[in-house]
Amino acid sequence: MSIMTTTCQYFFMLFVDSIINSLQEHHNQQSNEQQKLYKHHKKCYDSPHKYMGLISDGMDEKKNTLATFCPCAKEFKGGKFY
Repeated sequence: MSIMTTTCQYFFMLFVDSIINSLQEHHNQQSNEQQKLYKHHKKCYDSPHKYMGLISDGMDEKKNTLATFCPCAKEFKGGKFY
């Protein structure tokens, strides 16, 4: 076996290891996000008078009809300007 073949195999294994590590990190992040979603989902069902759940994945940003909230001026309080 030549040195070139051994070197190529070594770098190939490093490449495969980096891909596996990246996939594992991605899986861990997905799992954490899913657990957080389930926790908030449970809070919404347990206390509907206190919490509201809204999921926005950002995929259809041109097609949604969500209200936009504008901050009020400091002088505007209770429907009157001061």
